[in-house]
Amino acid sequence: MTENFYAEPEESKLYHSESILIATFFGGPLVGGYMTAENFKLMGEPEKAKQTWLFALLGIFVLAAFIQFAQGAKVPWYVLPLIYTMLTYIPMKWMQGGKIRTHLTQGGHLHKGDRVFVVSFVGAVATFLVLLITNLFVQAATTGVVS
Repeated sequence: MTENFYAEPEESKLYHSESILIATFFGGPLVGGYMTAENFKLMGEPEKAKQTWLFALLGIFVLAAFIQFAQGAKVPWYVLPLIYTMLTYIPMKWMQGGKIRTHLTQGGHLHKGDRVFVVSFVGAVATFLVLLITNLFVQAATTGVVS
């Protein structure tokens, strides 16, 4: 029998893998990293939570760099979100999917949609600001003028 690693089900809510999938698509890599890291912390794996944050930060900077270098390319708007979403979702599902199922079968709870929405929205704003600031720095560095 698997031991429940959550002390208080009401206080130990996880993010469901499908919530992470949708929130990452709309909120960006930081959202996927935050939700996945929070799950790892509740699962008693703080080192994996730290590694997740490093990958999320790397993801946002790779996204910013790609956007800078791909300006003018005709890439449909949904391609980049699909890429970073799958790069978040597949490893998360592989590492956490079974533990999330165990949590639910043992009476554990999940975060509700309103919290997922708020996290996605805040993450989308943060991602937009990071991309905007990166764009301004690149413009200033390359042209000496910010437009």
